[in-house]
Amino acid sequence: MPKIHKLPQDIIAKTAAGEVVERPASVVKELIENSLDAKASEIKILVENGGMSEITVIDDGIGMDQQDSISCLESYTTSKISSLDDLYSVRSLGFRGEALYTMSQVSRITVKSRLQGENIGTEVINEGGEIISIKEVGIPEGTQITVKDLFFNTPGRKKFIINEQKEFRKILDVTVSQALANPRTGFYLKHNEKCILDLPKNQTMEERINDLLNLQPSKSIQINHSSSYIGITGLAAKPQHTTSYIRKQYLIVNNRPVKNNKISQAVKEAFKSLIEPKNHPAYVLYLQLPFDIVDVNIHPRKEEILFYDEKSLLEQITQAVNNALNQDDLTYKTDIFGSLLNDKADYYSFSVLKDSVDIWSVKPKNNDQNQEILQVHHLYLITQTEDGIAIIDQHAAHERILYEQFLEAYEQKNEYSEELNTPILIELTPQENQILLEHLETLHELGFEIEEFGTNTYKVIKVPSLLIKQDIKEIIKEILEKKLLGKREKITQKSHETISYLACRSAIKAGDYLSPEERKKLIDKLNETKTKYTCPHGRPVKVEFTLPDVHKTFKR
Repeated sequence: MPKIHKLPQDIIAKTAAGEVVERPASVVKELIENSLDAKASEIKILVENGGMSEITVIDDGIGMDQQDSISCLESYTTSKISSLDDLYSVRSLGFRGEALYTMSQVSRITVKSRLQGENIGTEVINEGGEIISIKEVGIPEGTQITVKDLFFNTPGRKKFIINEQKEFRKILDVTVSQALANPRTGFYLKHNEKCILDLPKNQTMEERINDLLNLQPSKSIQINHSSSYIGITGLAAKPQHTTSYIRKQYLIVNNRPVKNNKISQAVKEAFKSLIEPKNHPAYVLYLQLPFDIVDVNIHPRKEEILFYDEKSLLEQITQAVNNALNQDDLTYKTDIFGSLLNDKADYYSFSVLKDSVDIWSVKPKNNDQNQEILQVHHLYLITQTEDGIAIIDQHAAHERILYEQFLEAYEQKNEYSEELNTPILIELTPQENQILLEHLETLHELGFEIEEFGTNTYKVIKVPSLLIKQDIKEIIKEILEKKLLGKREKITQKSHETISYLACRSAIKAGDYLSPEERKKLIDKLNETKTKYTCPHGRPVKVEFTLPDVHKTFKR
């Protein structure tokens, strides 16, 4: 009996759907692209339960008549291409019919559309690939598509999508990317009846980028470059505002958000010695290229892209960013008075070392009171051990001490919190706001008290005591940027990383001078920690040398 057989059509359809519709965010991406191709000036996205219960996308585009409203749910139908040549010069964002067909196979989908100039619209209801209702309906000009119960008939796929907040964050990422690519289009996003984004139409590139990424003109350089066939525009963060994490990097090619690691490297190459090797600039880069030298069909969801003559393109991108850097004032700027109180961890750390014995619970020791501890290059402490000497990294040692203090507070809910004299207001990007909402409980466990204070704005009332004199805005934003928070289930890996970060942010730094008394307190407290050998990130706290090793070095 033959082993190879032809698959049934329903299995073929659901397999194809899996390539295009991976999760709720895939649905949102396809529907937004369809709306943009339909020349919509405003797009509304309404989401319930991370998109698993319901996704509705409403546009004011050109709409469809009854026949197209039916045909768009059928296999191998599209309004975007008509010849083979069209595949090699794709000008639209997606293939409306094929995307809707694949969605219809794994959901309950309702298409409502009214063609511009017509008096009545059409409603088509499809469940799992079968049309069950067609009727006339009164709606505004444009198209409304609702996708309910995604993967209801493919439980094997649905079981892997269990985190509502994670799924919505991906939807938010998709919406932000599309909104950046189309600043002239208005975007409205609501999740569980709460407005997340409300971006007006006809914004400038700068206005849209600032609204979504807080990349203000004072913090960014403007990129503007053109050649015979390439146009490159956008904004990039000044060197002072780069970070160690690759976030807020957006590439828009012919109005399509895509990914390309080589372009990210080309942008970084332009910064060269202006930033630390581990840091990365935030940017939004818009490329306008002839459609026939761009291949958007290498990925089922068109998220990645290939270019003809990629080497020349990368060189021009590096040159464009480099020119922008050379034409701007890149002087690091700061508020000197704010810096004295907020930006220096050493000021408050010194007071901790000198005065905060209650926090540290340092007990006086009667032995070795006169033992001298040397500080070398304001980096290392050198002290005597029973059979040799030890060199201690002062930052790593303090970091380990503070880490264990934060850890104990987190596990026992015994927070060392202090109320701010004046609450601090923090404005977040929509994505930062979503991350904060997910992790307010964890921040509370660490000693923060934060309240919502308007759209994407929060009020910080209390902070961990060791952070009271530091730049709270910067600390919270860095935590959100690094996505280091996790749910309250003992100490998760992500919570561990957050606590490590707080300890690092609070610890004395390389280059800080310590008095003899401070050196001794630091070493005494280090010896009381549970793990005194490495900092929370795994770097060694101290290195010991035995006397025989020292004798051998000096050939004694």
